[in-house]
Amino acid sequence: MNKQNSFRHQDNGARGFTLIELLVVIAIIAILAAILFPVFAAAKESANKTKCLSNMKQMGMAFRLYADNNNDAYPPTDHNEEAESWLHGLQKYSSTKLLYKCPGDMSKNWNEPIAPDTDPAHVRRTSYGVNWYFTPAEPNDDPDSQGRPVSGFIRDSMVRSTSRSIYICEMKTNSYAEHVHPGKWPFEIRPKLEINIDGVHKGGSNHAFLDGHVQWMKFEQTFDTAKNINLWDPW
Repeated sequence: MNKQNSFRHQDNGARGFTLIELLVVIAIIAILAAILFPVFAAAKESANKTKCLSNMKQMGMAFRLYADNNNDAYPPTDHNEEAESWLHGLQKYSSTKLLYKCPGDMSKNWNEPIAPDTDPAHVRRTSYGVNWYFTPAEPNDDPDSQGRPVSGFIRDSMVRSTSRSIYICEMKTNSYAEHVHPGKWPFEIRPKLEINIDGVHKGGSNHAFLDGHVQWMKFEQTFDTAKNINLWDPW
């Protein structure tokens, strides 16, 4: 009998968490989440940056093969009337399908226009764009702010330094263009209207150069009129 009473006494002593204890546990979980979520986000962004870098390396390699197989000439863009875009031109020189979408690209117009009244042609085909300086010139091309050509530099021999000349960059979110116009920066066209200045990769972007190498850089490291920095201009 005493043994049964002892068991009953033990059962009656069992209890659940108090409200204060639950709040403490929830607070601890919230603190851990606040610490870990940025770490997870940084890891994801690092992975996106690496994948984007890999995309551009593949494009850089295809570009060099294109030039080698086309008498050292660079591919045209849709800027050149009746010409095949560089997007299609480079694909022929890659053993794998080139990935033209950056994993961190949050553009909303990949499959449909931004708004119902937008031209259906204004859909995003690529996260990347080529430098207009390095496309075949058209008769109606306007010169840059200093009266110099803004396109037509289509061979390595025409460029001062291929390792210091940006060829492919990351485009502004939702842009439907496939090339940019550095010759018109910053007076006629603001750079931030064409390229991803703030960057989706921790304040910077990946850039493929004419020699095929790819490098992550902040915009001010590539273009700064005050410091006379311009890695877009072959002059």
